[in-house]
Amino acid sequence: MTTTNLNFGGSMSFEAIMVVSIVAFVGLAIGSINIRKVSLGVAGVVFAGIAYSALFTVEIPSEILRIIRDFGMVMFVYSIGLQVGPGLASSFRKSGLPLNLMCAAIVLLGALVTCVIVKCSSVPMHIASGMFAGATTSTASLAAAQEVLESSKSAHDLSLVPLAYSMAYPFGVLGLIIAIALFKLFYKRDEEIHGVEAEDSEAGPEALSTMSIEVSNPNLSKLPLRDIPLAMNADVVVSRILRRDKSVELAKPDAIIYAGDVLYAVGTPEGLKHFCAAVGHVSHIDVSRFSANIITWRILVTKPEFIGKSVEDLNANRRYGVAITRVTRSEMEFSANSEITLQFGDTVVAAGTEEGLGKLAEELGNSVKRLSEPPLIPIFLGLVIGALFGMMLQLNIPGIPGPIKLGLTGGPLVIGILLSRIGRVGSFIWFLPISANVLMRQFSLVLFLACVGLLSGKQFISTLVDGDGLTWMLLSMLITLIPVVVVGLVARFVTKLSYSTLCGMLAGSMTDAAALTFAQNVTGSEKPTLAYASVYPMAMILRVIIIQVMIVCFT
Repeated sequence: MTTTNLNFGGSMSFEAIMVVSIVAFVGLAIGSINIRKVSLGVAGVVFAGIAYSALFTVEIPSEILRIIRDFGMVMFVYSIGLQVGPGLASSFRKSGLPLNLMCAAIVLLGALVTCVIVKCSSVPMHIASGMFAGATTSTASLAAAQEVLESSKSAHDLSLVPLAYSMAYPFGVLGLIIAIALFKLFYKRDEEIHGVEAEDSEAGPEALSTMSIEVSNPNLSKLPLRDIPLAMNADVVVSRILRRDKSVELAKPDAIIYAGDVLYAVGTPEGLKHFCAAVGHVSHIDVSRFSANIITWRILVTKPEFIGKSVEDLNANRRYGVAITRVTRSEMEFSANSEITLQFGDTVVAAGTEEGLGKLAEELGNSVKRLSEPPLIPIFLGLVIGALFGMMLQLNIPGIPGPIKLGLTGGPLVIGILLSRIGRVGSFIWFLPISANVLMRQFSLVLFLACVGLLSGKQFISTLVDGDGLTWMLLSMLITLIPVVVVGLVARFVTKLSYSTLCGMLAGSMTDAAALTFAQNVTGSEKPTLAYASVYPMAMILRVIIIQVMIVCFT
């Protein structure tokens, strides 16, 4: 196939900026096309890069494209680490643990299928690594594979790795969506046979709700709130007390409870259910109707000195007469219990008088301006630390013939997670607002994918038509479907996972945002999002590690 020389008539820098920008624009436009609410998203950029390279002569030196690609990769994985770090520990609590075990099973099964393909076919590992990354829609895995292969000075044609990725990627997206749609048949059949609807279970950090509970257990009368069973646990926070004379007061740990009082509680549905059973019964009284003097505010944590402090450390109830009921972080809500430590950018939901809430807001900062100005020095310092950490640290795993180096992919990812968990070191705040994190992540990912496409596009048509491209596609389908089907069936018939949670777990295990959107549309629920967020960090980290292990073992 002949190519056309598209010359912009400028310097090499101008040429690089123009070509990468054109590929990014066209790719994002392609990715935004929805067919039955399914789209390629940002992955459209890699296909635009391949098309551009196949149609036009790219005169940009490959070294420049590799530098842009690697810098985009480092920024991308570092922003992922900053995003998932604060919620990583909570993703393993309660129902999050079995979900993450299923996620790990999907990743490991995909790796096993890939290894079997290498053993039983003529596909070499460097091609299979691209197939594995594309079939599981994991751009971070592609980046890790390319880095490991390049550092090993492999004699193979490494431009074929992104080619294999691009050929496997479409079915990676489509295959998972088909599986999610077909799994619904098992739930329909179960409902039709047994006449009952499969019961949904929450995933990860459970959605919070409220409940008014009348105290009818005589054993609890005249006890302080702190001594009421389950009142101070991790799942329930009591914010107000409606007395028998219809007066309302904020719930303080030393408040005496009497039979007939109504407790207004915030917590997970399961936690509220157990708390209600221990205390009394559900009341249909609207407590807020009797508490005009008590209002609710959402307050931003924007002062560095409160990072790492717990809600209990604030002692807001005693100092300001304010009850903190929940904490919102990265679009997830948590009960404001003693286990929760505050991070920069958290939103605390508090109830109290306007005066008390004003004092708490002043203490915590509550500055939208401060939140909208992302700190740049810690970002670049974190990139430096992550790159050095990845290049210096080597992991010697028993049974693996060579050391595993985190490299420019794993190093920034791990450091991003650790720094976001720490929250603050001196005056440095390791935090990015959601909007800034999304912009950094998407922009860097676009740079990475554009350069990946430009570096591999010339061979795409020939590999697809005259080479082994179709074989790669068919084998990649096995990498996508076998783990999803096996674990999905176990989740349905052994662990009795609900359909909504199953959809989210599968989408998160494949780090597939398009499948998550499809699952939300199919279920009409936000529960898939909870499961997706619960397993996403595990899937991202494990795929980056496992692909390196496969390459080291087979090359």
